Amino acid sequence: MFRKRKPAKTVPEQEPKPVNLPPISLDGSFFENKKDPKQMSTLSLAFMGDAVFEVLTRSYIVSNNQSAIGNLHSENSEIVNASAQFRAAKLIFDNLTEAEREVFMRGRNAHTAHTPKNKTAEEYRYATALETLFGYLYLSGQTDRLYILFEMILRDLNERKESQGKG
Repeated sequence: MFRKRKPAKTVPEQEPKPVNLPPISLDGSFFENKKDPKQMSTLSLAFMGDAVFEVLTRSYIVSNNQSAIGNLHSENSEIVNASAQFRAAKLIFDNLTEAEREVFMRGRNAHTAHTPKNKTAEEYRYATALETLFGYLYLSGQTDRLYILFEMILRDLNERKESQGKG
């Protein structure tokens, strides 16, 4: 009924290879930004801003919702997508300072490798602009301003949800 299994081949143990990690800094200096965000590439700022926008969105959803994980994911997807970020970018643009507009426009004009199939090039460019701005604000330590802009986006989102629920 049962077949005899062949004994597993034994592999001689090898010494683990050392990993070259920088020394751990308990004062947080390891995480300090060593570059001026104004000198960073636009797509590096957008890369960072994508993560910042995602974390802000998830933090908001988790702290204001007691839903199942599937619902949390779908709520997150409503906010973190090119179309929603396009609307958000258009919403906050008139409230940006001159310096913020410069960063935003750098992001909008950045040449990216691709455009998602289901989004227009304009949506994707504005989403990249928003992410670039958020990355810049985060890396330059302007978190208060970041929170103000994100709150504007959330207020608009919530107002639209309420009006759709009433209609």
